[in-house]
Amino acid sequence: MEGVTVKAFKGAVCAGDLEQVRSMLRLRPELVNMNLSGYDDRALNHAVCHRMPEMVRLLIENGAETRVGGALTMATERGYDEIVAIIRESHALQPGDPQPSTKSDLPALPLSFPRPSGSATKIVPLRSWRRNRY
Repeated sequence: MEGVTVKAFKGAVCAGDLEQVRSMLRLRPELVNMNLSGYDDRALNHAVCHRMPEMVRLLIENGAETRVGGALTMATERGYDEIVAIIRESHALQPGDPQPSTKSDLPALPLSFPRPSGSATKIVPLRSWRRNRY
């Protein structure tokens, strides 16, 4: 198993090297669902982020868990319809089934908050507040 490290696996996934990833998974199948370096850092998420549908398919065929890690939500939010279709196919989600949450499901946040009425201070945009700490 020499050379089949988490770092090498992540590099091969991010590079889109299907043959290398396939070879690595034959030797170390546990890598497919392993947290690669931090919070929710899985191979499937990298394949989705880099919009690599064939890598997504390969990882799923090798046991990548599609219900963990938000890959479906990520693909949906980014409009990667071809990847959404691959993930849905992997666990038989049909178009009428409940969909993953998207950014549009969240309430919009204002860009600024007004001060209480009667206050002489101005409305401070959030970007300025964070930068200048008003």
